[in-house]
Amino acid sequence: MRCIWTGVSGTLDTANPRYQLVSAGPQYAWNTYENSTFGSQGRSVPITENIIITKFTMWVGTAPGSGTWTFTVRKNAANTAASMTMTGAATTATWSGQLSCSAGDLLCIAATPTSSPTNAGTTYWTIEYTTQGNYYLVVSGNNGPSSGTGTYYYLPFGGNNIAVSTTATTNETLIPTNLTVTKISAIADQTNGSGSFTYYVRNNTTATDSSFSAVINTSPFQAVSGAGSLSFSAGDAIVIKEVRSGTNWANTRNCMTVVPSVTGEIVQAYSNTTAPSTSATNYNTPLGGGSSAWNATESAVYMRMPASTLSKLYVKLATAPGASQSRTFTLRSNSADTTVAAMISGTATTGNDTVNSAVHVDGTFFSISSAVTGTPAATAGVKFGFVQTLQQSSSDFFPMF
Repeated sequence: MRCIWTGVSGTLDTANPRYQLVSAGPQYAWNTYENSTFGSQGRSVPITENIIITKFTMWVGTAPGSGTWTFTVRKNAANTAASMTMTGAATTATWSGQLSCSAGDLLCIAATPTSSPTNAGTTYWTIEYTTQGNYYLVVSGNNGPSSGTGTYYYLPFGGNNIAVSTTATTNETLIPTNLTVTKISAIADQTNGSGSFTYYVRNNTTATDSSFSAVINTSPFQAVSGAGSLSFSAGDAIVIKEVRSGTNWANTRNCMTVVPSVTGEIVQAYSNTTAPSTSATNYNTPLGGGSSAWNATESAVYMRMPASTLSKLYVKLATAPGASQSRTFTLRSNSADTTVAAMISGTATTGNDTVNSAVHVDGTFFSISSAVTGTPAATAGVKFGFVQTLQQSSSDFFPMF
């Protein structure tokens, strides 16, 4: 299956290398560590399946000028052939080829400056890869708790700085189409003494934990679960559950194997407890924890996506809009509304669009908007998921490893 990871993040260090998750929202900054044992939010994630990376594209807000940027996919703390250099007036660069990666490999992106390039501003990227069947990988990165023992819940999509929660519904997000999760991997930034970290996928709607789990208790502080299955229906909520013992604090990163019921469908999802405006149109980044807040300026929350078809938008609010009030959430492509939109009005807290679809042009900007009718009640957060479908061919499902 042909699949994608996508991300957006802030500025780079013009003197030192920095690292980032292969899939991230703008709250997750480029970091000094790719895999940290100091509780400093390393950026490498252990993948759950064999894959082949075939294309890697980067964009920067400001050209490097007299210096250069080299962007590289890193595997197990080493550079790979998936690398390109951006120079002069260029604001984008692309690598194409075949980079084989195996289950358990640690992947991240590195940005390396040479000769003090101009500050890059916002950075965007897409990574295309193929799998050996009808499945794709969902990557996330999360802050950990401040103490050791307990049960915690994490966002399952995209990198973010959203705080871990002891309440399962806080960090759940929505699944917009039928699918099955079959594996989970995890890595922690610190040892845990004599204790352990155990990670499950949870269907929060049916209150069902996965029968499979990733358990970390010794160096190198990472694990990939065995195979299993946990089913989700359209509209179900998903969250990552951690059961932790011991006393050490640590951040965590995860990866899930997801099998869609409709061949080629990829889910992108978002969850945040910040509230969009009750009086004006706001915008956000449609992945992970999004931006730190909904924004009146769309360009502040852009992402870039490869050519794809968008559909099946599901949205959930913490608080209903109220009588004669409504909120409408619309997927935006290249600074324009698509036909994929979900309205929530009155006493309802959920809405969806399972009818419309829209084509997104390769590499153009992408966002979601929140528009209001009347003055709806403030809501302590929005959760949504939608489907992204890339064009597939038979060779996309049967790569040679």
